Amino acid sequence: MGVLEAIGAVVLAVGAVTAMVLVLRVPGVPAAGAVLTSAPLPAAACWWRARQYGQPITAADRVTLVRFVSSGVLAGAVVLVFTGVLPDRTPLVAAIALMALLSDAVDGWLARRTGTASAVGARLDMEADAVLYAVLCLHTAPIIGWWVILLGAMRYLFGLASWLRPRLRQDLPPSRIRRPIAALEGIALLVAIVPGVPVWLATAGTAAALSLVLFSFGKDIVALERSGDSSRPPGRKRG
Repeated sequence: MGVLEAIGAVVLAVGAVTAMVLVLRVPGVPAAGAVLTSAPLPAAACWWRARQYGQPITAADRVTLVRFVSSGVLAGAVVLVFTGVLPDRTPLVAAIALMALLSDAVDGWLARRTGTASAVGARLDMEADAVLYAVLCLHTAPIIGWWVILLGAMRYLFGLASWLRPRLRQDLPPSRIRRPIAALEGIALLVAIVPGVPVWLATAGTAAALSLVLFSFGKDIVALERSGDSSRPPGRKRG
C-alpha cells in the first residue's frame, strides 16, 4: 500500500467527521474528540496492510479499507452521541453503517471475481468486520443497554483466550454458519440504530444475534479443543 493511499484513507475519515461537526456547529471539545477519534482505525488498517510485504494491494482490499474509513467516521459519531451533540439515532449515521455493511458483501465478491482472493485479504476483511461491529455496539449501547458491548467484544475476547490456550490458535474448521451469523449480527446492529425502530424490537434482534454469535464461537471452540493438536502454527484466527 502506498503512502498516498494510507493518507487518503485517514483524510477521508477525518474530513467526513470534520464536515459533520462544522455543519452541526459542535463546540470545541466534543468536536476535537470526534475528529481525533475518527483517525486511528483507518490509520491502523493501512499500517497493518502496508506491513504485508510482497502482497500488492488489490481492488477488494481497497473496498475493505472503505469499511475501516466508515468505522472511523462512526467512531467520531459515537463521541458526538456520548457528549449529547447527536441523538442516539440519526438517518445519517444509519446510512453510513449501511454503506459499511454493504462493502462487506462487495469485497469478497470482487476478490473472487478478479482472482485476487488471499489470506491477507481475508484477514483484513475479518478485522474490518470486528472493528465495525465493535463501533456499532458502542453506538447501540445507549439505546438498548450496555450489555450489547459483549457482542462487539467477542472477537477480541477470543483473541485473548487464544493467547492463554494454544489450541485456539489453530486454523478454524470449515463452517456453513459462521458468515451468515456474522451477517445477521451486522443487520441486527443496523436495525437497532435506525430512527423509529421500537426499542423492544432492537433489543430482541440484538439479543438474538448475541445468542447466535455465542453459539458460533462455542461451536468453534469445542471443535478446536477436540482437535487436540497444539503443535500446528497459528492459522486464521476467529472473527
